[in-house]
Amino acid sequence: MLKRKYGLLTTTMVAISATLGSSILISFGQVAFYAKFNPILMLLAWALGGLLIIPSLLIFAETTVSYPENGTTYNWLKKANYKAFAFWFGWILVLIVSATAIASITIACSSLIASLFNITNPWIIKAIGIGLMLVIGLFHIFLKQLVIVSQTIFTFLKLLPILFIIVIAIIYGSFNNFKNQGGSNLTETYVSSYLLLPAIAMTMFAYSGVESVTYIAGEIKEPKKNIIRAKILATIVVIAVYLILALSFIIINVSHGLDWMSSTFWQDAFKNLKLPSGLILAFNIFVIIIFFGSLNSFFLYHSRMVHKLAEEKDLAPIFAKVRKSNESPYMAIILLTILSAIYILWDQLYSIVTYFVIATTILQFISIIVAWQLRHKRKDYQKIFNDFVFGIIFLSVLIADMLLLAGAIISVYISVINNNDWWILWKCLIVCGVLLAGYPIYYLRTFWRWLRNDESKKKEIKNKKE
Repeated sequence: MLKRKYGLLTTTMVAISATLGSSILISFGQVAFYAKFNPILMLLAWALGGLLIIPSLLIFAETTVSYPENGTTYNWLKKANYKAFAFWFGWILVLIVSATAIASITIACSSLIASLFNITNPWIIKAIGIGLMLVIGLFHIFLKQLVIVSQTIFTFLKLLPILFIIVIAIIYGSFNNFKNQGGSNLTETYVSSYLLLPAIAMTMFAYSGVESVTYIAGEIKEPKKNIIRAKILATIVVIAVYLILALSFIIINVSHGLDWMSSTFWQDAFKNLKLPSGLILAFNIFVIIIFFGSLNSFFLYHSRMVHKLAEEKDLAPIFAKVRKSNESPYMAIILLTILSAIYILWDQLYSIVTYFVIATTILQFISIIVAWQLRHKRKDYQKIFNDFVFGIIFLSVLIADMLLLAGAIISVYISVINNNDWWILWKCLIVCGVLLAGYPIYYLRTFWRWLRNDESKKKEIKNKKE
């Protein structure tokens, strides 16, 4: 059994490190667009987005304290004997969440690299992204030590772009941007505030990561106290950083002329500010490094989850194979690379982020339902909150999830209208169809296995008679 060696500080830093990074750079343009580049709405979206994740983190914390094991919700579903839900959870996690997370970072990184070399052909940019994935995947398959060391290095490097933006805002920014954009009347702000729903939904892409504490629950000292404290402290820090970044963007450049769908959103803002080309190049290099770091982390963590699902026989056993020399789950990495490549070829960055938000919201519904069941049915469940408080938290998560799902749906509609392209909606419906298909497929798989076993038994009886 793993020793409990991580205290409050280390646990909090793990959550912060897992959250801050490339996701904020990708989703910021979408949040700004849905908030109509209104400073008040932009700041409010990031603040509310952070507050909305707290109730779910508290439920995750209580359940994790009771069952400090790898696999989190997937293991909880197994304990509750919800085999169909466990299969569906793994289905969504692998086919949608893991693949879209890797694909979004890959597209953003390849687009930025392409912009440095003035490459505009979208298919060449996609090819560059797939090539990057293959390189990172090969590193994970063949170079164990490099992968481990790079995790620590990238954790420190990912702070550089954030510090860069803040410094640029202090030196070159102006609060006149805030005053000019914020001067619109309050009635207009109130009427347009319904756009906060998709704006808040898009912040979920940037806030995902705080829950990473649950993955090391078995190694945390005094988990009953430190898991909840670490999550709350990490959330406060992340909200503060994101609000500072939002404020920095406002005083750097608030413009409806920026392309909200572009993965080079921040760079375009800096160009409008007419920064020296050397500073913009330095920022681009920082961001590319961060994107590489995120890809590196995603392949590490998500491949282990795929491996876990294969071990539990909810994925084909072939994906549980590892290289003996470094214990790398190479078939899981290959699977993630193929699935991510499909998304890269299939759609654009802003749509892929929307798929991620929809999928993670569905997974959160499943997670809190199984947490409720475990709390009320298993005697080994350790209650941190009394029943009334837990009920309020549970209800808050349900409301938050419904708001986030509504926001994601509205964002798809706005994308369709803004681009006058209904194919965007159809692609989203196809992905949602794949997402929902996992549940009935479990029963089809179970029926198929029953048929095969029944046929084998009949043959065995026939052979004995002969």
